[in-house]
Parts: sequence; structure tokens; C-alpha cells
Amino acid sequence: GDAFEIDMYSSCIFRQTPPRKDMYKELREMQNHNWAQRCIGKGANMAKLGDFAKAISCYDQALDLEPRNVEAFVHKGAARVHMKMYAEAIREFNAALKLEPNREDVRQYLLGAREKLHEFDDTESGGTYSLQGSVRRANSLGADSDSSETPSAHSAAYHKQLKKK
Repeated sequence: GDAFEIDMYSSCIFRQTPPRKDMYKELREMQNHNWAQRCIGKGANMAKLGDFAKAISCYDQALDLEPRNVEAFVHKGAARVHMKMYAEAIREFNAALKLEPNREDVRQYLLGAREKLHEFDDTESGGTYSLQGSVRRANSLGADSDSSETPSAHSAAYHKQLKKK
């Protein structure tokens, strides 16, 4: 080294060892998580304003950044419930439960969406569909969901909580 004891492994910036070469992956994950959280917040604001299509777009952006973000799935499902897209909401909730199976709130949202789907089927078809058939159709949508259609849903109760804030 020289008089200042600076060599290629130490400098004025790094007093110990240089950063690991794979550190960028951790930094990127942290950035993506933070950006995803911002997208979820923006989506929640859109949902509060009643613009559920824009909210879903925000939740999709969050899921593009962080594909395993349970909250994005839950919020997206809630927005779909408000849009009366019950089968899609069920798919979102199922995806959230695959990631976090012990989320009781998501289970409740899923049950609510299933009930709404049943009511909707009865109204639209004059009652010709059975609850089992509706649930089977909705579950089949969630069972093989691909990563481009990410699941997440909330019930009306969730958005009522949002409106109170």
C-alpha cells in the first residue's frame, strides 16, 4: 500500500471488504418491494375514489415488480369484487392463500366472493346454476392461474375499512 494505506480492496468509501458481487440482487428486491408498496398505495387511493379499473392496473404493476406480494393479490381481488367480477376475485384470493395459507381475512374474502358469485349466477340465469357449479368454475379459474393473471381480492368490508381511513 501507499502512505494512506489505500489499495484495490480498501478505499475512502469501503473501510472493510468490498460489497459482495451478488448484493445487487438484494438491493433490487428491496427496491422492487418499495415500488410495489407504492403501487398498492396508489391502487388503494384509486379504489377509494371508485376507479377500480385503475386500481387493478396499479395492483398489476405491483405484481410485476413483486410477483409474490400477497397484499397486491388481496387488493386486486377486492377491486374485482366491487366490479362484480367474482370468479376473477376468487382466483386472486386463491393465489394469495397459496402464498399465505393461514390468512383468515383472505379466507373470509374468498367466502364472500363465492357467495356473491352464487347470487350473481342465480340472478343472471334465473337460478339454473348450482352453488357447487359456480364454486367449481371459480376454483378452476384459480387452480391453474398463470403468473400474468395474479390473484388478490378483498371483500366489500375491506374497502369499507379503506373509506374509514
